[in-house]
Amino acid sequence: MIKLFKYQPKCPWCGKKAKKHTFNTWKPNQDTEPYKGNMMIVRTHYHYFIASDEGDIFDIDFNHIKNVEVLKDGRKRKLSSQDIWDGETYYQPHGHFCRTSCAIKYANAVAEKHPTLSKHNRGE
Repeated sequence: MIKLFKYQPKCPWCGKKAKKHTFNTWKPNQDTEPYKGNMMIVRTHYHYFIASDEGDIFDIDFNHIKNVEVLKDGRKRKLSSQDIWDGETYYQPHGHFCRTSCAIKYANAVAEKHPTLSKHNRGE
């Protein structure tokens, strides 16, 4: 259960900081128009493809690709993607915790420290 925050919290068990809640945008490499939204670009990825001995271009799944740009080192490139962030939203993937193991360790520590919190120990 992903939980979103307007600040960067830390995992209550291990102290790991929450990650930025980003969105990914894809565009053809030939599209040189920059992102014009009000969000920040966190990272830009370039996706490279391979050429066969005959000069045909294929992606990692061996799908034939047309209209690719040839780079100086001979690699071919078709797509780029950008991670964009609103500048304020962070997330923890498991509620307030970074991992399920942190949530379990935290729950066990609380149960050991306060055994009367368990309704089974209260006779309910």
